[in-house]
Amino acid sequence: MEFFVRGVLIGLLLAIPVGPTMVLCVRYTIAFGFLMGVVTGIGSGLADAIYGVFAGYGVYVIRNFMHAYSFVFHLIGSGILCYLGIKTYFEQVSTSAFDDLSFKPKAFRLFLTTFVLTLTSPLTVVGVSALCAALGVGDLDPSPFSPWILSLGLFVGSCIWWQFLSILILNFRKKISNKGRNLVGKVSGAVLFLLGFSLFIYAISLKFNV
Repeated sequence: MEFFVRGVLIGLLLAIPVGPTMVLCVRYTIAFGFLMGVVTGIGSGLADAIYGVFAGYGVYVIRNFMHAYSFVFHLIGSGILCYLGIKTYFEQVSTSAFDDLSFKPKAFRLFLTTFVLTLTSPLTVVGVSALCAALGVGDLDPSPFSPWILSLGLFVGSCIWWQFLSILILNFRKKISNKGRNLVGKVSGAVLFLLGFSLFIYAISLKFNV
C-alpha cells in the first residue's frame, strides 16, 4: 500500500509543473471538451508509469540508454513540439466544434502524442528517479510486485491531476468567446513552438558543446 500511495504522490508531482502536456490539455479542453483534455494528459501519465516500473526495479540500463541517445530523443521531442505549435497556432475553433465529431481530433492521436513526447524526454527518467529517491521509495520493503504497484499509483496520481485540471478548465470554457478560444489556440501554439525550438537549441548545444 505504501508503494501505491507514494506512486500517487510522484504521479501528481510529475504532472503539476507547467509543460507541453499541460499546454495541450488546456488547449484541447477549451477547444473540444473534457474527454479530449483528459485523454491528452493520460498519454503522459502512462509514459511516466512505464518509467516508474524501471525505477521500482532499480534498473539503470534505461537511464544509460536515454543518456546515450538523448540527442536523438531531444530532436524527436523538439520536432513534435514545433509541429504541434504551428498546427495549433493556425487551427481555428468555433462553438460548433464542440458538437462536430468530424472536426474533433482523434482521441487516440492526442493520447499517442503526449505519450511519445513524455516517453522520449530524458527529463522524465530523471524526474521519476529523483522523486522516488526523495520520497524514500528505495527504503520500503520490496516485493516482486512492488514496482508494478508503484507504477499503478504513479498512473493514478497523474490521471487525478489531469481530470482535475480538465474539470477546472471546463467550468470556464463556456464563458470564453470564439475569439477568446482562438486566442488561446494562438498562445498555446506559440508556447509549444518556443518549447520545441528551445529544446532543439539545447540538444545542439549539448551535442556540439556550444
